Amino acid sequence: MKVKSQVPEPTEPSKPKKRMNFRAKGARRERYFRDLALGSGAVLVIKAGASLGAADLALDFPTRTIRAQAKSNAWPGTEESNGLDFLAAKLDQRFYIVATVRIDDGIARGKASVDPKIRCRIHRGPGMTRVECTWGELVAVACGEDMHLLLGDA
Repeated sequence: MKVKSQVPEPTEPSKPKKRMNFRAKGARRERYFRDLALGSGAVLVIKAGASLGAADLALDFPTRTIRAQAKSNAWPGTEESNGLDFLAAKLDQRFYIVATVRIDDGIARGKASVDPKIRCRIHRGPGMTRVECTWGELVAVACGEDMHLLLGDA
């Protein structure tokens, strides 16, 4: 009769899971939005140094400049949104648009998508409704073609 050993058999060591490098992912998103803006008619795109301010990118279009906060898979928190609202109140809306541009690639929900969705939110100032729109609508506003998103509660 054979007696089984109490010592478990050695198994191969499991590889540690790779952690998400959030800084690198944010930099990739900013480059993606820069290229998207340049392809959509932006004349100049400026990245904020170290992204310590309220906006990550300044997108210069023919008639307006969009001050954009680039996000991945989630809208900014309350404090960050309020900061963007106050920035919008300081700037002249005839020339500047403050917006959050978000890319939803589905990774946060465990459903990675080949065709990520781009969503935008225009900040108009404290106490005013934030307007959600598509990337195309945001570009149309920046080019002076469609003003209803800035003027009323769309």
